[in-house]
Amino acid sequence: MKIEIALLNLLAVTAVALSDEGSFCARSSAETPDDTPWEVSRVCLKNSKVLTTLKWRLQDLSNGGKKEDDSSLPPRQSHCLDLGDIPGISEGDAVSTVAWNSMSIIRTECQSQHQVHYSSKGVTASFTCDGSPMLCSLDDVDNTCEEAGTASGDWDLRTLVNGSE
Repeated sequence: MKIEIALLNLLAVTAVALSDEGSFCARSSAETPDDTPWEVSRVCLKNSKVLTTLKWRLQDLSNGGKKEDDSSLPPRQSHCLDLGDIPGISEGDAVSTVAWNSMSIIRTECQSQHQVHYSSKGVTASFTCDGSPMLCSLDDVDNTCEEAGTASGDWDLRTLVNGSE
């Protein structure tokens, strides 16, 4: 009888884990991320989740090339990957960040809110994954000011200003 109860409890916990999986991501991996003018050579991902260990990868949206982080990313940690390590990547290719719960029974991949563009001479971009459902967004992006013709939308001007601080 005790074994039956233990099995029923295990099944109930598994069912809850499976039903919660659909709500883990704010954006599914099928969604196209918002475009930014950011030209980067390296991406860092910060896991701001409290109890969730993440796995993540960079994905070239132009040719489908992928570079997955070899290790898991514990809560409150960050790790970086070089975009140049993505197989077949070319200057200007759009790149997204995809993350998932490494401990989950079902692998539900979450698409980042923003994409960046590869440049071998670019800057390092930082993404933060947080919330429930989880959303991974590019740090220091202000979408209301990213419009063409504004100072923050002018990548060369912003790079000059940021580089001189």
